[in-house]
Amino acid sequence: MLALACGALLCGCQTPNALSEWADNCGRRYLRSFGFTRDEPPGQATWYRVLGSIDWAALGNRVNRWVRHVLDVFKACSTLQGVAADGKTLRGTEKQDPDETPLLSPVAHRLGGITSL
Repeated sequence: MLALACGALLCGCQTPNALSEWADNCGRRYLRSFGFTRDEPPGQATWYRVLGSIDWAALGNRVNRWVRHVLDVFKACSTLQGVAADGKTLRGTEKQDPDETPLLSPVAHRLGGITSL
Protein backbone atom coordinates (compact mmCIF):
# COMPACT_ATOMS: atom_id res chain seq x y z
CA MET A 1 0.00 0.00 0.00
CA LEU A 2 2.86 2.37 0.75
CA ALA A 3 4.31 1.93 -2.75
CA LEU A 4 0.92 2.69 -4.32
CA ALA A 5 0.55 5.70 -2.02
CA CYS A 6 3.95 6.97 -3.20
CA GLY A 7 2.83 6.65 -6.82
CA ALA A 8 -0.35 8.57 -6.04
CA LEU A 9 1.64 11.29 -4.26
CA LEU A 10 3.92 11.63 -7.29
CA CYS A 11 0.78 12.11 -9.39
CA GLY A 12 -0.47 14.95 -7.19
CA CYS A 13 -2.77 13.22 -4.69
CA GLN A 14 -2.60 15.04 -1.36
CA THR A 15 -5.33 13.42 0.74
CA PRO A 16 -6.43 9.86 1.54
CA ASN A 17 -9.63 10.55 -0.40
CA ALA A 18 -7.68 11.61 -3.50
CA LEU A 19 -5.38 8.60 -3.07
CA SER A 20 -8.38 6.28 -2.86
CA GLU A 21 -9.90 7.77 -6.03
CA TRP A 22 -6.57 7.48 -7.85
CA ALA A 23 -6.27 3.82 -6.82
CA ASP A 24 -9.85 3.20 -8.02
CA ASN A 25 -8.83 4.39 -11.50
CA CYS A 26 -5.66 2.31 -11.75
CA GLY A 27 -7.15 -0.90 -13.07
CA ARG A 28 -6.60 -4.47 -11.87
CA ARG A 29 -3.39 -5.13 -13.79
CA TYR A 30 -1.70 -2.05 -12.36
CA LEU A 31 -2.85 -2.91 -8.82
CA ARG A 32 -1.54 -6.47 -9.20
CA SER A 33 1.88 -5.05 -10.11
CA PHE A 34 1.87 -3.49 -6.62
CA GLY A 35 1.01 -6.83 -5.04
CA PHE A 36 -2.74 -6.38 -4.53
CA THR A 37 -4.62 -9.66 -4.87
CA ARG A 38 -8.22 -8.43 -4.75
CA ASP A 39 -10.12 -7.02 -7.71
CA GLU A 40 -10.86 -3.76 -5.88
CA PRO A 41 -8.27 -1.45 -4.30
CA PRO A 42 -8.44 -0.54 -0.61
CA GLY A 43 -11.21 1.88 0.26
CA GLN A 44 -10.88 5.33 1.75
CA ALA A 45 -11.33 4.10 5.34
CA THR A 46 -8.49 1.60 4.89
CA TRP A 47 -6.19 4.32 3.56
CA TYR A 48 -6.98 6.52 6.58
CA ARG A 49 -6.34 3.62 8.97
CA VAL A 50 -3.08 2.48 7.35
CA LEU A 51 -1.62 5.94 6.78
CA GLY A 52 -2.64 6.95 10.31
CA SER A 53 -0.76 4.01 11.82
CA ILE A 54 2.60 4.77 10.17
CA ASP A 55 5.45 5.94 12.38
CA TRP A 56 6.43 8.81 10.09
CA ALA A 57 9.63 9.63 12.00
CA ALA A 58 10.87 6.04 11.66
CA LEU A 59 9.90 5.98 7.97
CA GLY A 60 11.73 9.27 7.42
CA ASN A 61 14.85 7.86 9.10
CA ARG A 62 14.77 4.75 6.90
CA VAL A 63 14.29 6.78 3.74
CA ASN A 64 17.18 9.07 4.76
CA ARG A 65 19.46 6.06 5.32
CA TRP A 66 18.45 4.63 1.96
CA VAL A 67 19.10 7.96 0.18
CA ARG A 68 22.55 8.23 1.82
CA HIS A 69 23.33 4.67 0.68
CA VAL A 70 22.20 5.42 -2.88
CA LEU A 71 24.31 8.61 -2.94
CA ASP A 72 27.33 6.64 -1.71
CA VAL A 73 26.84 4.14 -4.55
CA PHE A 74 26.54 6.99 -7.07
CA LYS A 75 29.74 8.59 -5.79
CA ALA A 76 31.57 5.27 -6.11
CA CYS A 77 30.49 4.79 -9.74
CA SER A 78 31.44 7.62 -12.06
CA THR A 79 29.53 6.15 -15.01
CA LEU A 80 26.10 6.62 -13.42
CA GLN A 81 24.14 9.68 -14.51
CA GLY A 82 21.15 11.52 -13.08
CA VAL A 83 17.58 10.63 -13.88
CA ALA A 84 14.54 12.83 -13.33
CA ALA A 85 10.94 11.65 -13.00
CA ASP A 86 7.82 13.56 -14.03
CA GLY A 87 4.41 12.47 -12.76
CA LYS A 88 1.15 13.49 -14.41
CA THR A 89 -2.30 13.86 -12.88
CA LEU A 90 -5.03 12.60 -15.18
CA ARG A 91 -8.48 14.09 -14.78
CA GLY A 92 -11.82 12.91 -16.07
CA THR A 93 -10.76 9.41 -17.08
CA GLU A 94 -12.73 6.22 -16.56
CA LYS A 95 -10.86 3.15 -15.24
CA GLN A 96 -7.54 3.94 -16.87
CA ASP A 97 -5.53 1.25 -18.61
CA PRO A 98 -1.98 1.74 -17.31
CA ASP A 99 -0.50 0.45 -20.58
CA GLU A 100 -2.17 3.28 -22.49
CA THR A 101 -1.85 6.04 -19.89
CA PRO A 102 1.69 6.79 -18.63
CA LEU A 103 1.58 8.34 -15.17
CA LEU A 104 5.30 8.58 -14.51
CA SER A 105 8.08 9.32 -17.01
CA PRO A 106 11.77 8.98 -16.11
CA VAL A 107 14.26 11.04 -18.13
CA ALA A 108 17.91 10.02 -18.52
CA HIS A 109 19.62 13.38 -19.02
CA ARG A 110 22.84 12.06 -20.53
CA LEU A 111 20.95 9.87 -23.00
CA GLY A 112 18.22 12.41 -23.61
CA GLY A 113 15.65 9.62 -23.46
CA ILE A 114 12.18 9.43 -21.96
CA THR A 115 10.58 6.13 -21.01
CA SER A 116 6.95 5.86 -19.93
CA LEU A 117 6.20 3.51 -17.07
